[in-house]
Amino acid sequence: STVRNNVGIGHVTATLSGSTLTITGNYSGMNFDATAAHVKLGLAKGEPGHVIGELKVTGGASGQISGSIRLTSAQIKALNLGDISVALDNTKAGPLGSLWGWLAGNNLTS
Repeated sequence: STVRNNVGIGHVTATLSGSTLTITGNYSGMNFDATAAHVKLGLAKGEPGHVIGELKVTGGASGQISGSIRLTSAQIKALNLGDISVALDNTKAGPLGSLWGWLAGNNLTS
């Protein structure tokens, strides 16, 4: 997809309680309506990787993201290494999503 299809900004907050990762946030300024949000495990820092969970979006060019997923111990380790990301899709986004960002782990424990 092109830069024109991938405009916008988003912010999320993630909280780990035991093995449950809860994510809330918002997005705005997109040129196209949001359709889905995913939690992804990257193969290496900076790569979006594969989907490990789905989040809810309110839709529209601006809205909210929310949801919880259960992580395995390997996924918690990846979170601590900064290898977990959130990707937001829109109606024109390619397979990697329109907006994405990596969650910064902070020596979280399960």
